[in-house]
Amino acid sequence: MRILMICIKPPFPAKDGASVVMKVSLYSLVRQGHEVSVLLMSTQKHCMTDDDIPEDLKDKVKFYIVPVDTSYTLTRLMGNYLFSGLPFHAIRFNIPKFRTTITQVLNQNEFDLIQLDGLYLTEYLDTIYANSKAKIIFRAHNLEQEIWERMYQNERRLPQKYYLKSLARRHKKYENKVLNDPKISGIICLSGRDARIMKESGVQTPMIVAEYSIDISEISEKKYNTPVQYPLFFIGSMDWTPNIEGINWFLDKVWENVRKKLPGITFCLAGRNMPKGYAANREGIIVMGEVEDAYLFMAQGGIMIAPLLTGGGIRIKIIEGMAMGKPVIATRLALEGNPAQNGSEVIIADTPAAFADSVVLLVNNPEVAQKIGEDAQKFTLSYFDNKSITEKVLDFYRNLIKN
Repeated sequence: MRILMICIKPPFPAKDGASVVMKVSLYSLVRQGHEVSVLLMSTQKHCMTDDDIPEDLKDKVKFYIVPVDTSYTLTRLMGNYLFSGLPFHAIRFNIPKFRTTITQVLNQNEFDLIQLDGLYLTEYLDTIYANSKAKIIFRAHNLEQEIWERMYQNERRLPQKYYLKSLARRHKKYENKVLNDPKISGIICLSGRDARIMKESGVQTPMIVAEYSIDISEISEKKYNTPVQYPLFFIGSMDWTPNIEGINWFLDKVWENVRKKLPGITFCLAGRNMPKGYAANREGIIVMGEVEDAYLFMAQGGIMIAPLLTGGGIRIKIIEGMAMGKPVIATRLALEGNPAQNGSEVIIADTPAAFADSVVLLVNNPEVAQKIGEDAQKFTLSYFDNKSITEKVLDFYRNLIKN
């Protein structure tokens, strides 16, 4: 099968959830013997060069790396708000240079299937459809309209709330139209919950649920046998608003409660684009910023926390932590799309008191923490098995191509 993946951000270096999903998917297709090409945007925030291409893919995958400028100004934001009904990001990622490259790649190559990783790449649907006979697949990493709706609901500042309300409304209209666009032959959802919401809203496009699949080769090959250095930890991109909101909530509402009952405990915080001076005056907080090896950092951690209050889609870092045998304490929202059982494979805590009590419980009862971690690992490696999920996706591809 000849497959073109078009990505709104690079799969390498894989430093956030979406990039990890694309990376694992790419490797899975290559291992199955398929001819894969990748056309991607390299932006100021998510940059990739030829040097970032893994050695084992250089002779197997054709990469088309397109440097683009996605920066914006207040003038552009206001212009979009006043004179356009589209979400601003749809305008922001609609770039003539990228459209030209898509046309060139499609005119020079034939593909059986083209997969779009990123909602705003659907701005190029007409161009793709006009220049290729390949089936077009949209992989929905999350429901954007839900993310913006939650941000609007949680915002307390009136000017920002009014603006976010407008964006949420625009995203809902935009996304629903995309999901029913006849040029899209199929939709891949990363969680059953997202698929159910789409169907309930009237989406008729063929779809499957193909969760993020665990590729444990990196973990098993490096054999991360290391003593715990950080009893409590979090890892996630700190330029993503839901992560910042969640950690602020934890520090403001939960942390002091934990410290009262566990005076010497430390909490280690890692993530790319960490705000300068973040949590500088907090007792017991270790701020690492971006770490070179996320798996090594997680291996050195004891209990993983995921206190998310907004956002959407499935949380990749939680799945990776569980796969490494880490006990996870998370809000219910953070576990959306992940059917791990509360109390056995994960602990769900939605209030400050419940979150603090859960931390204290696991720290004071290491045998309980170990059992939850072990059960989490067994569940994750079974439910998110790479081989079975890859086969499901390939069967979906084949049926679409055949029909």
